Amino acid sequence: MKILITGASGYVGGRIFYDLKDDFELVGTYFSNKISKDFIQLDVTKNDQVKKIIQFTKPQVVIHIANNPSQKWCKEHPEEAVKLNQDSSHYILDVANKMDVKIIYMSTMGAILPKDLYQNTKAYSEKVFQNTEAGYINLRPSVGIGVSPDKNEDNFFNNIVKCYKGEKEPIFDTSLKLQPTHLSHISNVIRQCIKNNIWNKIIPISVQVERSRFDIATEILSRFDVKTLPVDLKIPPFNSVDNIDDELTKLGLPTMEYNEAISLAINDIKNLQKISL
Repeated sequence: MKILITGASGYVGGRIFYDLKDDFELVGTYFSNKISKDFIQLDVTKNDQVKKIIQFTKPQVVIHIANNPSQKWCKEHPEEAVKLNQDSSHYILDVANKMDVKIIYMSTMGAILPKDLYQNTKAYSEKVFQNTEAGYINLRPSVGIGVSPDKNEDNFFNNIVKCYKGEKEPIFDTSLKLQPTHLSHISNVIRQCIKNNIWNKIIPISVQVERSRFDIATEILSRFDVKTLPVDLKIPPFNSVDNIDDELTKLGLPTMEYNEAISLAINDIKNLQKISL
């Protein structure tokens, strides 16, 4: 099966490409951060480019990940955020429906009850992809943990890695509780959905328990004798899901316990250089 992954040069997309490259025929796209010489340049805000790439590669499935996940950036650049995170969904849907292509969309748990522009663009795009005629999956991960081939994106876990390397002061927020998602869990769910022909579903992917960024960082960095420091940023509560394991189990999809996710993240750091494209 041939799969086109948009945003394969990003943190989430890079890890999914790494995890699935031995299972499927993959084609990855990048916008500016070309982490593999084989990736194809694509600006998903350009309808003609989207159409050309999908028609040229002829995938059976598009995994659409290309977006800007920064809530701060979206707030500061609202027009660009809508073009990138929302309008591009229409372009992908249109050509996918003309070519009988399935779509797996990387959404966010924040799409459940959106509270900002970023989450609103994801909730909107979920509704767009429910019109995929060949079949869709809307995936809802939470904050990602685990090493990706893209080690430069400014995000929570890459900052943990920088603390491990001594490149950043290990200060993390204690206020906001999240249900972390190890990136390999997303890959495993995608693999199983395709194998078992599971489509037209909205699927949450994370561990069941809630932990703060400080809790998560402390459990990981303490294994490397790095002492973390707490800070209360007074971030408002986030969406959480009580029955994630039940939802995954009902579909025959893999669940992941919190301790397993932490252990995998620790092993990722131990094998930091091996996770690359």
